[in-house]
Amino acid sequence: MAYAYRDAPGYVIDAMVANGAKGIVVDGTGAGSPTTSQTEAIKRAQAKGVVVVATARTHGGRVQDTPRRREAKIVPGDNLVPEKARILLQLALTKTKDVGDIQRIFNEY
Repeated sequence: MAYAYRDAPGYVIDAMVANGAKGIVVDGTGAGSPTTSQTEAIKRAQAKGVVVVATARTHGGRVQDTPRRREAKIVPGDNLVPEKARILLQLALTKTKDVGDIQRIFNEY
């Protein structure tokens, strides 16, 4: 899990990928938004096949499916706390690496 906060660096995500991460949950600010540096690192991670799920640090809101998230190929974690999203992502990755299939799993469970 990578936590977003003011000026959170993207190198943490890069390090996760360098050490073999197949999926990353980004616990973003507001409605699940990562920092600019994290956004660039997310793009690099996705280019290497890493699946990214967005959750919200507010723990009172939802990270919804939006056209912008779909375009960025980020799976919204809806109302899951990051720890639960991580477990669901781990389970999903045992079955598929396809972002669309993982999105379906998150929608269903």
